[in-house]
Amino acid sequence: MFVSLVVSCLSGREVVVAAALSVAEGVEVGGPIHGRLPVVVEAQSRGELDAQLDTISELPGVATVELVFFDFSSQHEDRTP
Repeated sequence: MFVSLVVSCLSGREVVVAAALSVAEGVEVGGPIHGRLPVVVEAQSRGELDAQLDTISELPGVATVELVFFDFSSQHEDRTP
């Protein structure tokens, strides 16, 4: 499963936040746009995803984390109609 996020950074902290996110497992970071970073997080479980989101929101320099998209498809693959 994966989520797309917009991470808003405190003024002038975009590079530092992007560097911290880029080394995290399962995280892809796009270039900063007006103090915001587009981020995709991939995880194997909901618990792992929640932990990643908590970690991102607590990074120094992060002002807010906005959820843009949540892919639920992998949660339903084993279910039969």
